[in-house]
Amino acid sequence: MGIRRYRNISVFIILEVKMLLRNKKSINNLGQIIILYIFSLLIFILKAKTSFRESIFYFIILSLMSGAFIVGHGVYLLTWESTYFNSLITKTVSLKQFFRSKFWLFSFSALFFTIFNILLLIVSDNSSFIFLYLSFLFFNVGIISPVVILVSLFNNERAALDKGIFFNYEGYGAWQYLMLFLELSIPGILYFIFSYLVSTMGAIIIIGLLGIIGIILTNFLNSLIIKLFNKRKYLIIDGFNKK
Repeated sequence: MGIRRYRNISVFIILEVKMLLRNKKSINNLGQIIILYIFSLLIFILKAKTSFRESIFYFIILSLMSGAFIVGHGVYLLTWESTYFNSLITKTVSLKQFFRSKFWLFSFSALFFTIFNILLLIVSDNSSFIFLYLSFLFFNVGIISPVVILVSLFNNERAALDKGIFFNYEGYGAWQYLMLFLELSIPGILYFIFSYLVSTMGAIIIIGLLGIIGIILTNFLNSLIIKLFNKRKYLIIDGFNKK
């Protein structure tokens, strides 16, 4: 049963990756994510040892280094399936595995970015930031990932995947980008709070532990997501059916 479960999760991940790479809207969005990721690296390299590191924007940049795909892809999460959502939901689909696949896709993306980020921190003589980066990485995977999935349940607008994202506002509004900014800001805000209340290292440890706890409680968080989805299922379907 365990092997079959993970096989089914991998099928959902493969289908989503294929969707991402084969459609104009999703590939355009992926291009934006890559540009945003590269931008965050450049800003970090240029500003890591300046007074900029004392601002919330520095921590947003740091969060982007591992979470660019999580928030960039997640802002449209269910919208990607909006044109065939009715067909998907009427099949014998395991919601547990469906949403777990989203979590695993986010986790893989964060780990993929981390390979380059750790090398960058070492090569650019910023290895002292590795523990801070890792704490943000765990937080993004364990806390921000389920938050992004939960928020996506309130995005009920249909979007055609064969259209590009430029001058095309199907499937999103200003509130999603506000949420994106807030999601990226959460670890930085917590860092400032715990740095003040405890210490800098204490803040790093607490943020990392919160992320690890979120990862451990993935099944519990996934069940909360499913409960909210079941409450909003017909609103989501109704929204996706409107053209």
